[in-house]
Amino acid sequence: MSKKALAAVAIAALGVTGVTGAAVAANGNGNGNGNGNGNGNGRATSSAERFENGHADGNGSCDGTGTTAGTPSPLRDGSGRSAGGWGRNDGTRGNRAGGHGPAAGGQGSPSGTHESDVPAAVPGATISDEVAEMLTFMVQEEQLARDVYALAINEHGDRVFVNINRAESHHMTEVQALLDRYGIDDPTETKGAGSFTDTELTGMYADLAGQVETDRAGAIAAGIAVEKADIADLEDALKLEAPADVTAVLQNLLAGSERHLAAFERNA
Repeated sequence: MSKKALAAVAIAALGVTGVTGAAVAANGNGNGNGNGNGNGNGRATSSAERFENGHADGNGSCDGTGTTAGTPSPLRDGSGRSAGGWGRNDGTRGNRAGGHGPAAGGQGSPSGTHESDVPAAVPGATISDEVAEMLTFMVQEEQLARDVYALAINEHGDRVFVNINRAESHHMTEVQALLDRYGIDDPTETKGAGSFTDTELTGMYADLAGQVETDRAGAIAAGIAVEKADIADLEDALKLEAPADVTAVLQNLLAGSERHLAAFERNA
């Protein structure tokens, strides 16, 4: 389902022939605190939100006229979510007998994770094979977004890509913490930029990279496509029965993707 969603929204996003008007610099100064302190100046925000949006999205500034979009290569249409599987053609995945659960006392988070944004483990909680499959796909989808935006930084340097690339790296660590907690192999652990265990995502990255390299308008459209696909997948994921820590992380990722989409649309 996720691959079809990504292909569809990307093609729809690129149906326009140009981008006009003034582009608005997104997300304020983009620095944020990113330290998980919590309350800030009396406003109950997570460190992830501050990290993504800087100082409450800043004031924004006009940076001149828009640019004309090039003609992108269409994304390949994957099979999406197979019966019982997330983003895998065969819908299969090796599992431990008895499901997936935390080791005694729980597991530490990967290095660099903002601990305040990864909820405490639920004592004795386990997750189903479907939830494990979903988390395995989600961490790769977050990597896809991170890698696309890293390329856009190199090509165009816009602050919106800088801010959101940092946020995607943070989101990856949140999902990685859940994989570690429930004893699930991390498919991103040994993969470089643009390389995925899921071969369809590898192909999608290549197509999105082509859009990014066309021009700035193509890069913004690619960002819109990625975030719309993320939102659709996260909404589906939240329908699964999962422990509270998993649900909380997914809700945080969904809120982040909604902010990212708004930022890209402001810059279109």
